[in-house]
Amino acid sequence: MDDVKRPHVLLLPIKMVWIAILMLAIFHFTFSVLNKHYGFSFDTQKQRCIPEYSFYFLNKQIKTINKDSIYMFHAKNMTPFFKDGQLIGKYVIAKSGDTVDINKNGIFVNGLKFRDRKFGLTKKLNISEESLYKTIQLRDNEIFFAGTADNSFDSVYWGVGNTSQIIAKAIPLW
Repeated sequence: MDDVKRPHVLLLPIKMVWIAILMLAIFHFTFSVLNKHYGFSFDTQKQRCIPEYSFYFLNKQIKTINKDSIYMFHAKNMTPFFKDGQLIGKYVIAKSGDTVDINKNGIFVNGLKFRDRKFGLTKKLNISEESLYKTIQLRDNEIFFAGTADNSFDSVYWGVGNTSQIIAKAIPLW
């Protein structure tokens, strides 16, 4: 008689199922951890507020907010162009303590010109360019957002944002 033990015929399929379950668990854990801290965003607008870039890597671990960096935030009071809660990306050009002066010569932050630009949305919004001219002293947790395009719908039109709206730093990839 032959005393050789043969493996059960279902042993290999059972091992494969357990390996697949383990791989799915590792993938799910890794993806959920990475998604909590990082992400990607693609700007699909025909006329982008930051026309130089359209694809961004998002770092959701924000320690400090830096001027002249792009941040993603949830829109608030940005009708008619964006719904509340919609994800938007703009440069932070001024923050708490800064003074923003908007006049016929452009946008100035603490006396330095940010952008010599035309205010390209006045006709669309049915407002005069002069109605945008003002000086704003940013208070605690206030942010002034701006795009680089002449037709960027930014803080010039809808006012300052709040640091609590920011969800990620956007690092342009292309």
